[in-house]
Amino acid sequence: MGGRGGLTLAAAIWAGLIASLAWPEARAAHAGAMAIGAALAALVPAMLAVRARGRASVMLCAVALIASGFARGLAAREHLALERAALGGNEFAWIEARVVEPAETESGATRVMLSVGAADPPLRAGTRARVWLPEGSTAEWGDQLEALVRLAVPDPPRNPGGFDARASADASALAFQGVARAAHVHLARGLSRWPRVTVMRWRRAIERVLRSSLSPGSLELVAPLVFGDRSAVDSELSAAFRSAGLTHLLALSGLHVTWLAALAALIAAAAGAGIAGRTFVRGASALLYLALAGPIPSLARASVCEALGAAGRLTQRAVDPGQLLAAGVTLLLLMRPMWAWDLGFQLSCVATVGLIAIGPWFAAAPGAWRPFARALGPTLSAQALSLPLLISRFHAIAWTSLATNLAAVPITGLMLSAALLGAALELLAPGCGAPLLHSLEPLSLALRFIVEGARRTPGALIAAGAGGLASLAALAGGTALAASIAPPRAALDRARPLSRGAHHVALAGAILIATSVLVAATTAPLAPSRGHFWVVALDVGQGDAIALALGGRWWLVDAGPRTPRADAGESVVLPFFRWAAVRSLDALVLTHDDSDHTGGARAVLAELPVARTLAPAPRAGVPGPLARFSGRAIRLGEVLEGSPRLAVLWPPPPDSATRFWEHPVTSSDNGAVAVLEVGEGAGRALLAADADSAVESALDVAPDLALLKVAHHGSASSSGALFLDRVRPRIAALSVGRNNRFGHPDPRALARLAAAGARIERTDLEGALWFDLSRDGVRAIDWRAGEWRARAASRVVWPRPAP
Repeated sequence: MGGRGGLTLAAAIWAGLIASLAWPEARAAHAGAMAIGAALAALVPAMLAVRARGRASVMLCAVALIASGFARGLAAREHLALERAALGGNEFAWIEARVVEPAETESGATRVMLSVGAADPPLRAGTRARVWLPEGSTAEWGDQLEALVRLAVPDPPRNPGGFDARASADASALAFQGVARAAHVHLARGLSRWPRVTVMRWRRAIERVLRSSLSPGSLELVAPLVFGDRSAVDSELSAAFRSAGLTHLLALSGLHVTWLAALAALIAAAAGAGIAGRTFVRGASALLYLALAGPIPSLARASVCEALGAAGRLTQRAVDPGQLLAAGVTLLLLMRPMWAWDLGFQLSCVATVGLIAIGPWFAAAPGAWRPFARALGPTLSAQALSLPLLISRFHAIAWTSLATNLAAVPITGLMLSAALLGAALELLAPGCGAPLLHSLEPLSLALRFIVEGARRTPGALIAAGAGGLASLAALAGGTALAASIAPPRAALDRARPLSRGAHHVALAGAILIATSVLVAATTAPLAPSRGHFWVVALDVGQGDAIALALGGRWWLVDAGPRTPRADAGESVVLPFFRWAAVRSLDALVLTHDDSDHTGGARAVLAELPVARTLAPAPRAGVPGPLARFSGRAIRLGEVLEGSPRLAVLWPPPPDSATRFWEHPVTSSDNGAVAVLEVGEGAGRALLAADADSAVESALDVAPDLALLKVAHHGSASSSGALFLDRVRPRIAALSVGRNNRFGHPDPRALARLAAAGARIERTDLEGALWFDLSRDGVRAIDWRAGEWRARAASRVVWPRPAP
C-alpha cells in the first residue's frame, strides 16, 4: 500500500475518533456499550476487506477503521468521564501520585503533571491532574508526591472566541487541574526510574547553561525554541509571534525535529560514521529530543515518524513519507486517542501532508520560477492545508506569515543548533561552547526584529469571525489541491505530467483557498438587529471589560487586568473581537486608572485601530488614565453617541466643585470614575465601573433600569440600598473573579440587589454575560448556544411579553 492508501486509513481512524469525541454528551451516557457495538460493527467490513482487492479493499478497511476509531474514542471519553465523576462533590483530596512529565516553572512556582496512584476520597488509578506546587516545592519527572490538593475540572469556554480549557484538557486526557496546599516530594529512586531521572538531569543541565550564558531577552526566545516550555514567555511576545504567523516556531514540531536530526547526522558524519551510523543517529536523536522535552503531541508525531523512517532505512526498506506519517499517526492515536482533538497535533499532521503532497510540485517548478518556488514552497504547502484549522480555531489570518516565515525559519534553525550544540560543548568542556552561545544574542535580536516588525504592520492579524464558510472553503480547496498534485509512489510515474482533469481540480482547489482567505478577510462584524444594541461583559477574572455593539459600531469600556501570568487584553478581549470579526473600534473608554480595568489596554491598542480613546479628565491627586494613555477627556452631561444614546453621568468637570458641592468628588480613582448610561426607555444600561456609594447617590438615573453593571464588582461600599431603590434594576451583572482575594461580591451587596428585585448574573459563575437591549426591554443571550444568531431565543426577558 502506498502513501495515499496509508494516509486514507490513518484519516479513517482519525475521523472515527473525532466523531466520537464530538458526540453530544447526552448521547454518550452509555458510551461503554456504544464502544463495544462500534468495535463489533468494525469486524464486518474488516472481514470483507480480506477478500476484496484494490480500491475496494482500501475503502472497506477505511469503514472498519472509522468504526474502530469511533469505538476507541468513546471508550477513552467514557474513561475520562468516570475519572472526573469519582471526585464527586469534593474539592479537596489527599493523593499519592507520580510526576509523569517534565515540570514547568513560571514566576517562581512549579507546575507538574501527576498520575494518581491512591487518593482520599478514592480516585481511579492513573487519573491525570495538573497541579501547582506550594511555594518552595519542586519535583521532577519520575518523583513520587504526597499532597493535599484542591482539584477542579477545567472549564468549558468562558468567553466567545476564548480559550477552551475543557477541550484542551480532554485532548491531554487531563481529568483535573488544581493547587497543592501541602506537598511532600519523594525523589525518584531505583533502576526502573534511572532513564527518566538521567534525561531530566541532562535537560536541567542544559537549562542552567542557557540561563547563565544568555541575556533575559535571548533566553525568553531560546527556552521555548529548545524545549517548548513557553511558561516564561511574556504575553506581549506571544502576541507578536501570533500576529507574525510564527507561533509554530515556539511549539515544538516537525521543523525542530528535522533540524535536530540533521545536526546530529552532520556531527556523526564529521566523526566518520557511515550511512547506517548517520541514519541510526537521526532516529535516536529524535527520540532523545522527545524524552528531553516531554510528551508534546506535535513533537511526538515528528519524533516517532523520524524514528520509523530511520528504522526503515536501516532495514533497507523503501521509505514513503506518506506511509511514515500514516504509521506514526496511527500508532500515536491508538496509544493516546484524545490527541485527535489536540490542535498542535492536528496542525503538525496537516502541515506535513501539505509538505508531502504539494511541496514536490513547487520543487519541480520550471525555469526562472524554481528558486522562488523552492524558497516559498514549504511555507505555502504547509499553510494551504493548515488554513482551515487556523481560521476555525484562531478566527484570524496573519497575512504577513509568508514573508516572516521565509526570514525567521532559517534564523530559528540556527538558534536551535547553536543552543543545543553550544550547551553540550559547554557541559563537556567549559568554555568551548561560548562562541556558539554568544551567537544566540544577535540571532535573537534578528528574530525579534522580524516579529516586532510584522506586528507593527497595519492589520497584520486580520479578524476572520466565527462563521464556518471560510473554513469549509479552505478545507475543500486544500483537499482538492493535495489530492490532485500529490506525487505518485512509483518514481517512473513522477516524471509524467499532470492530466487535464488533475490540472482542473488543482486550479479549483487554489481558487477555493484564495476565496476562503477573501471571505475571512471581508466577513462583516457581528451586529445586533436594527433598534437593538448589545452589552457584553467579558469574563476577565477580577476586573472589567465590557464590549458594546451600537449598531454596526463596537466600543470597549475598560480592558481587564494584566498580571505576570496573563494579559486579559491579549487572552480575552482580542480573541472575542477576532471571533466577532471586529477589525477596528469606534472608541476605547477607560473609566479610571485601576490596573484591573486598564491592564489589557496596551494589547488592544497595539492590535486594533481605535478611533478615540476616552477617559475622565485629570484632577488634583487623581491623574486618571490620560496620564498614561493619550486620548480625550470626557465629563458629566456629554453625549458620546446619539443612536443608541450613550451619555456620561459622572464625573463632573474638575473646575465645577462648587456647583456639585452637595456631592463632593473624593480624592480616589473610584470617586472620579467614568459612569456611562446607554440606551433609552425600558432598555437602558448603566455601566457603573468602580463607583462608590457617594458617586451612586449623585447619579441622575431614571427608575426602572433594565441592566445595571454593578459597581466595584459587588463590593460592600457600592450598590447602596437607597440607590437601588431609586433605579430599580431588573438585571444586575457582576464582573468578578472566582475566589478573588477581595471577597467580592460582598454578601451584603448581593442581599441588597436581591431585595431590590434584580436578577443577579455573575461572570465568575457563568462566564461572559451577553445582553440584547432595545426600547422594549432586555434579554440575556446564551452565546454558547449561538443565540446571537437566532435573535428570538432568550433566557431572560424584561418586560415579560403579554400572555
